[in-house]
Amino acid sequence: ANAVASAAAASSAAGAVASSEQGAGARQPPEPLAEDEEPFQVLVRGGPVKEPTPLETIARSATAAAMSAQASASVAASVTSEANARRAAEAADDAAVGAEGATLDTRRVAARLKEARSREELAQNSAAD
Repeated sequence: ANAVASAAAASSAAGAVASSEQGAGARQPPEPLAEDEEPFQVLVRGGPVKEPTPLETIARSATAAAMSAQASASVAASVTSEANARRAAEAADDAAVGAEGATLDTRRVAARLKEARSREELAQNSAAD
């Protein structure tokens, strides 16, 4: 047998799912129906819909809070990954600048060494003459 239930329970459940999809933002309750709107009907198989027990209500709230916390944790993990990637990119850039400076220093030292060898050869050649 099909029974018709009020949309209030379904609306609050849909609001909990929608608020969990919003991520780290504050939970928003579902918008109330306008005066000219009628609640939609929910067909239930197996008999009339019973009012939820206080425990069921708390369990639904806990589930919605857990979904919201999971979404927040996911956002936090993404932000952390992005921050770590930026730090790694900055460190790589600093290392590249340092390597470029070391290359310039090495070239200067090589040029000075070449010049010193030339002077030594000239001195040896002058001494030999």
